[in-house]
Amino acid sequence: MRPETLKRVTLELGGNDPAIVLKDADVDGAAQGLAATAFLNAGQICAAPKRLYVADEIYDAFCERLVAAARGLKLGAGDEDGVTLGPIQNSMQFDKVREIIEEAASQGRVLTGGHTANRPGFFIEPTVIADLDDESRLVAEEQFGPVVPVLRFSEETDAISRANAGPYGSALLSGRETSIELALSRAGSKPERCGSISMSPFTPTYLSRALSNRVSERRAALKACSNLPASR
Repeated sequence: MRPETLKRVTLELGGNDPAIVLKDADVDGAAQGLAATAFLNAGQICAAPKRLYVADEIYDAFCERLVAAARGLKLGAGDEDGVTLGPIQNSMQFDKVREIIEEAASQGRVLTGGHTANRPGFFIEPTVIADLDDESRLVAEEQFGPVVPVLRFSEETDAISRANAGPYGSALLSGRETSIELALSRAGSKPERCGSISMSPFTPTYLSRALSNRVSERRAALKACSNLPASR
């Protein structure tokens, strides 16, 4: 048997993208940029950063600025003036995100948010949770909601190894360009499983069959750390 028509469809496949903030990153810029992208569409975007690995040296300062940025978001319906954070799309996902937040709150430290909004609809406050283990559900799974974990690291290779954990494969690194390339070069024994790597200020460098010669020459370290098939 065959169908009478063939339908074009787009599938949302999800993701659990890590962001790695190196010790020489612009802390203010990284915090503002990650707040804007992590909470965009209330976190309901497959490519939104969903777990943030931050160097020990700037961890506290980054958390402080990320919290300030999260608290600066205006929660509300899309037809309200100045709104920057909307609701969860449906009740099933709303319940899932609340459950993940409650579980993470019992395991880590809630820096801001953690509650549903006092208004009708599936609204959850922008939430930042620190000091979780990598095995926490908020870290290991895709939350697809307005909540992010902030995780410490002391060595870049450790951060990249932890970012590689799980079945998902995108990454964002923030820091000076040379330090990013050096960090990836040092992690050469642990290839980065990425379809793309974005480098601060959030400009994607795509590691795929469409990779240009110019980019491959300028980003030799990135290509070396990718286990994707070679360009054709």
